[in-house]
Amino acid sequence: MCMVRVGLLIARLFDAYQSHAGLCESSLEQAILESGTAKGRLIHYHSLLEKDILRSLQNSKTQKQNKNASKARISEVWNAAADSGVSTLWQQWHCDYGIFTVLTSPLFLKPTRDVPSEPDVATKRWTEPAVNGDHWKVDHKLSEGDSNQLQSCDNRSIQEEKPRSSRSQQLSSSSQDLNFSMQECAPPDGYSSLRVMDAHSRTTSVSIPSDYLIVQVGDAAQLLSGGELVARPHCVMRPTSDRDVSRQTMAVFLQPAWDRSLSIPPGTAQERALEAGGVATNLETHIPLLASRWKDGCTFAEFSKETTRQYYGADGRQSRK
Repeated sequence: MCMVRVGLLIARLFDAYQSHAGLCESSLEQAILESGTAKGRLIHYHSLLEKDILRSLQNSKTQKQNKNASKARISEVWNAAADSGVSTLWQQWHCDYGIFTVLTSPLFLKPTRDVPSEPDVATKRWTEPAVNGDHWKVDHKLSEGDSNQLQSCDNRSIQEEKPRSSRSQQLSSSSQDLNFSMQECAPPDGYSSLRVMDAHSRTTSVSIPSDYLIVQVGDAAQLLSGGELVARPHCVMRPTSDRDVSRQTMAVFLQPAWDRSLSIPPGTAQERALEAGGVATNLETHIPLLASRWKDGCTFAEFSKETTRQYYGADGRQSRK
């Protein structure tokens, strides 16, 4: 609720400024309140190491590999060799399309290896012949009595196995476990990884103190304010100094109601409202022009649908086809 209140307060202050300055009347606060909801999302940007591990785990589900190949793959993951084909961006250049996006200062995390603790009882593994001639394996914690009883059974062999750590600390790939925990670390490049572009195509890195919130202006606010507020293109850069660092932040999206009309205030020229953020930036960063996504009298739902299509549709500027 704190983040929602911050957004509402900024909208109220802007509405008061517009009224006091004798500019076009705006009602950003009312537009937010009419929606009745605010979407919250915890956004986690995976490090290259995490992507390698997830890819390795996915591969282990679809194909069988021998023990040596498994060890080699896991060693390669932890060495985290540079991948020249990986994008330098965590998130592509874009403009938010709601009214405000309120975000917490980002948290950066780095993995550290865990050493498994000793178990209370021995962990054993036994194998039994299956009908098709293969072997299936079952993990079971045995007391001393259970162990003695099983050793007397025919066609069964007991093998000692190193204990496993808890599932929350474990990532497994084939026959070898990856055990690590995440610890907070300082921003690897000295700033928040957020980069913003102005109307003259100049970009700057943004530093955000840990106890601050950041508020990003969206396309809907630019339209409803007649261009007095401007949605700036921004992106999230990957760290250049440490590929093993991940980033996460909490975002709250304040948007108009789906059936709210995104009409430009009376007396405001359309060109001012649509081009307040500059035109050249759209060409350089593959952001679809606001004028191509908005039609006079369209609802926020219609605007959202067209914006998503032009960004990520089959023929979109940032399509992954």
